[in-house]
Amino acid sequence: IIFINEKYVLCNANREVIVDLELLMGLCLLYSQLYFPEVSLRLIASEYLSISTIVPNDVLKQITDNYKEDNGSKIDKYFWSVFPEDLDALTEYCKEIHLELDKNEDLEIILNISIESNNFQNKIYNPIRFRDLRLILNFINRIYNDYYIIWID
Repeated sequence: IIFINEKYVLCNANREVIVDLELLMGLCLLYSQLYFPEVSLRLIASEYLSISTIVPNDVLKQITDNYKEDNGSKIDKYFWSVFPEDLDALTEYCKEIHLELDKNEDLEIILNISIESNNFQNKIYNPIRFRDLRLILNFINRIYNDYYIIWID
């Protein structure tokens, strides 16, 4: 991964540590511009990066109250089965995860990420790596492209 203007290169992005919030922001901004441009990214008080995306109310209304795996829609299957597993996996890397309904009754998903993961060894938190960040970026990409963007066939 190359940041030409900043004169910074990650040679082995899967193993190298993300050393500061600016690099974390740069990586997320790069992916955001390419894959999910309407997702909000903000640095909060030099402590963490906040990533915010929305699942619109009209999508939420399509989720049934009584999910049955054999006759559920794609939306039902994701939000009843996969979504909780995704959130559980994200807890290893996000400092905080907030799910809130906004004034339009859209589901706002806010992920706060620091340069330290929630995994630790010998009472020391492991730093976040690009491979860890990929899980977060893939989740946001899925929410954005499958449930935020309206695709016309």
